[in-house]
Order: sequence, then structure tokens, then C-alpha cells
Amino acid sequence: GRKGEDSDNDDPFEKAQSFLDEAIEHDQNKQYIDAVEKYKKSSQLFLDGIKSGGTKQQRIKYRDKIDVMLGRIEILNKLITKQRLESSNKRINSGIANESLSQKEIRVLRNSSFIRNLELLPWINDDENS
Repeated sequence: GRKGEDSDNDDPFEKAQSFLDEAIEHDQNKQYIDAVEKYKKSSQLFLDGIKSGGTKQQRIKYRDKIDVMLGRIEILNKLITKQRLESSNKRINSGIANESLSQKEIRVLRNSSFIRNLELLPWINDDENS
């Protein structure tokens, strides 16, 4: 097998992915402030990882993740503002486009060799059981 895939070495991509997994969870639970924080940490780690090496394929794949994350951060910042407005003014209910993560975004973000702990994330398998 590939070396070091399962050892807890300081692989920036692996760290980045674990922040990303937490971000997705916060995101889907509408804990937008926490999500933004984790997305930022994760994208920074992916960027650092890309700069310090990685294969061309990894760089392409992780750039995709970073793009989705940055897009997400922008949307979440709008949602956070909207949540604040709503808590001070109950009448606002204008939706924001792309309010929740799309299946495609989740696929891009989760597309990694680091998916363990799937049983901790029941919503991933929701589709199959319906």
C-alpha cells in the first residue's frame, strides 16, 4: 500500500480534510459561523499543502476543493448576516441561493482517501434508505 496513509503523520492534506469534514457538518447543521471558521482553516491547509508539494493530480483535486470552500465561505457570510438580521427582525425571509450544500459540492469536498468514520455521518447514507 501507499506509505503513511494511515499513520497520523503531519500530512497537511489529511489535517485539512478533517477540518473540512467538521465544516461540512457545521454547515449542514446551520452552524454557519463555526463552518466558516473550519472552511477557512481547511482551505489554508490545502493551500499550504499544494505549495509544499503534492502531485499534479492532487493539486488539481485540492484546487477544486478550495474553490468550492471559498464559494461556500462567501455564501455562509451572507447567511450569517441574514441570520443576524432575522434574529433582530423576524419579517425578513428572503432566501439566499445555494443556501445549503449541493450534492455536487459535497462530492467534491468529500472526495478524498481520508473518508473514515462514515458511521458517524448518518446523513451521507440517507439516500439509499429512502
